[in-house]
Amino acid sequence: MVIPHGDLNYIFNHVIEKDGIFYENPTITFLVSINPYKGLKFFIEVMSLILAKFVINLIFLGIPRESMDKYYKYADQLGISKNILWGIKYILLDDMNNGIKNTNIFVFPYERTSQSDGIPAAFTLGKPVVIRSVVGLPEMIGNNIDGMIANSPPEMADKIIDLVKNNKKYIRMQKYIYSQRKNRNDWKNLYPNFLKLYNL
Repeated sequence: MVIPHGDLNYIFNHVIEKDGIFYENPTITFLVSINPYKGLKFFIEVMSLILAKFVINLIFLGIPRESMDKYYKYADQLGISKNILWGIKYILLDDMNNGIKNTNIFVFPYERTSQSDGIPAAFTLGKPVVIRSVVGLPEMIGNNIDGMIANSPPEMADKIIDLVKNNKKYIRMQKYIYSQRKNRNDWKNLYPNFLKLYNL
C-alpha cells in the first residue's frame, strides 16, 4: 500500500498572515535544507539557462548543512547572482510564508531522496512543482497534472519557462491542487489507510 504524504496545513494554519511579498518577475522557490544531494549546483545551472531566454527570480530558502561558498561562486561565475535571493538561514514560519506564498513554482532538483515534505508544502500553498526523476519524488506528483518531471538542466529550464509562460496550463494545475490534492493529502482521509496498513 502506498500512502501519500499528508498536507502541511497543521503547520501553515499557525501562520500569522501578512501581505505576501509580490515580485516584479515570475519567481520560483527552492525550499530545502542545503545538503549536497539536494542538487543546488544543478539548479544554479538550470537558472542560468532560464535567464538566457526569460527573466525570472529565484528564492533559495534553507538551513545550510555545508559551506555555501562554492554555490555563491558558481552563481557569480554564471552571472546570475542578481536574480537570486539567498535566504540561507533559519527563518521563522511567518516570515517564510510571507516570502514564498506569492511565488509561482517550487523546484526540487534532488540527486537522490526518499520523499520530501517540501512537495506537500508547495501543494498546501497551491503551487505546482518541478522535480527530477529520482526515487521517491515522481510518486508524489502527477506529471503534467500538478507538477512536471525533468532530468537534465536544459529540460528542466524549458519546462519551467513553459509553465511560467503558459497561463492556462498553470491555472489548470492550480485548480487540480486546490480540488483533488486537498482531499487526497488531507490527514483525515489518510488516517484509515494507516489503520488498515497496521491492522489496527
